[in-house]
Amino acid sequence: MSEADKAKVIYKDFDRIVKARTSGGQVSGLDEQRLRDYQIRRLRRLWLKDQILTAREPLLPPTKLTRMEKFQAAEDKFWGRFLKFRTLTPYLYLGSNFKEIPLLMLYKLQRSIRTYLFVFIPGTLIPLYFLMNMDTKIPNSSIQEKPRIYPGEKTFKARLEDVKIDPSTGQFQLPDAK
Repeated sequence: MSEADKAKVIYKDFDRIVKARTSGGQVSGLDEQRLRDYQIRRLRRLWLKDQILTAREPLLPPTKLTRMEKFQAAEDKFWGRFLKFRTLTPYLYLGSNFKEIPLLMLYKLQRSIRTYLFVFIPGTLIPLYFLMNMDTKIPNSSIQEKPRIYPGEKTFKARLEDVKIDPSTGQFQLPDAK
């Protein structure tokens, strides 16, 4: 007996089981289990069928396009009249329509200029503005405390800003006498 035949034998007399159950009669434990199993399988099939979306679903309210999306759609419509592809690779693989390559380069130039003008330059100007207008001194950029004086060293009085350090020896250089 094949698997399909076994399934037919197991599920062949559900009508009898359902009638016995609804009339209040006794149903064997095996028939009860078969009925439960059948109902669970049927519910699962219905649930899975319900998960398949129709052409009308999902029914969401239409969303308004933002200014940037409107601009992008208008630009795509404009360039779509002239270019089949937006990258160079399809032109090289298909080997046709090499007349569109200068237009493609113009399209790429326009996109890159817009990216630099509206993305990279403002993105760098904002931190530069704050760095240039910062009033506080950067820590450890200058000597903040009095240097230690060891025996045998020459001492002099000067402001710390006027004292210069010789980079080759690491020694203080005396300020020019005025």
